[in-house]
Amino acid sequence: MGHHHHHHSHSTIKLTVKFGGKSIPLSVSPDCTVKDLKSQLQPITNVLPRGQKLIFKGKVLVETSTLKQSDVGSGAKLMLMASQG
Repeated sequence: MGHHHHHHSHSTIKLTVKFGGKSIPLSVSPDCTVKDLKSQLQPITNVLPRGQKLIFKGKVLVETSTLKQSDVGSGAKLMLMASQG
């Protein structure tokens, strides 16, 4: 009763991904990787993860890094570039 356990692994951060003039709002765990993020974006953008380039503050995010490692926090705005092929 009245015990609230704060599991930080379950906290989510809210991101906005700009893609082709659209803004896509996402809620993700800071521990998820950039690759996970791309998988979530695939059905929304119809771009395969390998064709996605996520850019944050002018830098292309590394697939294997987590959002936390990439300094992506709540309210972050990312840009998605789609490369064909």
